[in-house]
Amino acid sequence: MLTRVVKVSPGRITLAPAAGGPETVLEADHVILAGPRRSRQELVQPLDYGFDELNIIGDAVAPRSLAIAIQEGHKLGVRA
Repeated sequence: MLTRVVKVSPGRITLAPAAGGPETVLEADHVILAGPRRSRQELVQPLDYGFDELNIIGDAVAPRSLAIAIQEGHKLGVRA
């Protein structure tokens, strides 16, 4: 069953079925939000004019795995 987050409060999160129905409150010390994985290429152009060199890596290029993002960051880091 798909659920949606209704409310996040200190120490708890309120969920509801996506198709409707009663809400459920769960105790939670931490809540991790994961949004849609999509590239935001429109954010690159304004930055391009402010730097001599601009490198785009990870999900900024295209949604991919964490391992690929780490590998790209490492390759860029050892170039310096």
